[in-house]
Amino acid sequence: MPMIENIIEKIKTSEKKSKEIIQDARKQHSEIIEKAYSESAAIEERTSAEIIKVFKDAKDRAVSDSKIEIEKLTKQYKEKSTKIISSAALKEKEAVDLIIGKVFE
Repeated sequence: MPMIENIIEKIKTSEKKSKEIIQDARKQHSEIIEKAYSESAAIEERTSAEIIKVFKDAKDRAVSDSKIEIEKLTKQYKEKSTKIISSAALKEKEAVDLIIGKVFE
């Protein structure tokens, strides 16, 4: 009988060991899942921050480019309006001279 008792004891020890292994595996599984969720959240935060930075940089570049374009167009407008005003004044003087010439002919 001691042999049977010895076998039964080994079986009990094996069962106990397998339960410990299963519990450890479940614990590791839970830890892996928690770590994955944690890392996923951290990656999401970093990604969101990077996206916000990219949009801000793009907005800043667009504003800067717009200011440069406004300055360029304003300069062109002033140059053209000055030319038009000068041309109109010259044509007005020519018209006055023509009328005066006609009147005194």
